Formats: sequence, C-alpha cells, structure tokens
Amino acid sequence: MKKAIFAGAALLITATAAHADMLGVKAGYNYWNTTNHEEVQSVYGSFEHFIPLVPNVAFRAEKMDSDKLSFTSYETSAYYEFLDNGNIDFDLGLGLRRIASGESNGFDFSETFPVASAEATLFEDSDLSFFGRVDLGKNGDSEFKDAQAGVRLGLFAGFSLQAGYRQYEMDLNIGRANDTETMRGFNAGIHWAF
Repeated sequence: MKKAIFAGAALLITATAAHADMLGVKAGYNYWNTTNHEEVQSVYGSFEHFIPLVPNVAFRAEKMDSDKLSFTSYETSAYYEFLDNGNIDFDLGLGLRRIASGESNGFDFSETFPVASAEATLFEDSDLSFFGRVDLGKNGDSEFKDAQAGVRLGLFAGFSLQAGYRQYEMDLNIGRANDTETMRGFNAGIHWAF
C-alpha cells in the first residue's frame, strides 16, 4: 500500500513539474451548430501553474436554447498535466458540471454531475495543431458522454482559429421518465493560449 501511495505521489510530482517554470492561461469561445438541437454557445478557460501536487483549474459555461432541449451548464474542474513537450499535451481531470434551468420535451430538470475528463493536443506549439477531449459524468440514473475533436490554426500572439466536431449524449432520468438526447455537429471558434 505504501509503495502504491509513493508511486502515485511521484507520478503527480512528475506531472506538475513537467513545466515547473511556466504559468499558463488558456481561454476560448465556441459556436456549435448542432444538427438536431439548434445552436450551443460556450466559453472556457484554464489556469496552469508550477506548484507541485496542486492541480491546475479550468472552467466552462454553455447555453443551449431550442424547442426540444434547453439548459445552461457550468463546469469547474481540477486537472494534472501529464505530458507537455510541444508535440503532445495530455491532461486528466475531475470536476463538477451543473446543468441548470433545463427543459427537455416539456420536463424541467437540473442536475449536478461529477465529471472525469481527458484532453490531448498534438503539435500545440505549431501553426497547425489537433485536439481532442472526452468528458464523462454520472449522477444516479442520469449520465452524459461528451466528446469532441478538431484542429487549430495559429494566427498571432497565441490566438488561433479552431473548428471541429462534437457529440454530446445525455441520458436523463426526469421524474418518472427517461429521456435520451444526442447533440452532434460541427463547431467553430477562437482559442487563446499564453
């Protein structure tokens, strides 16, 4: 047991010390034109630091408003950066996603989900980079799977244009009813990393 704890601590120190001389801020905006639930707009941001064992922090806020499904969601997470060498950036995190003021097919709902996330970026320091992210959340009989992948084109001073594809499946237990909604489609936006 002690060996497992020591190995886990060593892994976390390695992850957080990979770029111990850096502070980093990332932020962005995405417009998502889903094929079956109209539009979703989202903003996100993260802060990375050099303090060993203390996780980095990130947030995201989204708003969907359609006849079939509407909600506002807020997510806060803590994550560790396990790889960051210019060619591969890989993060793992845990957080909470609050879905508030939700309405699906005439039923009102609000849920708070524990979330596990994984995110990877290839060639982040290049003019052309690729990214992917998966978020999984579950609370009782309700759950969601949220996956996206895309490409970024670097412009200047850390600003990039980005575009990709996203699929977001929600399986909601609302009162006595179960409702499964799947949102999918292309998205585009801007990304800034400093």
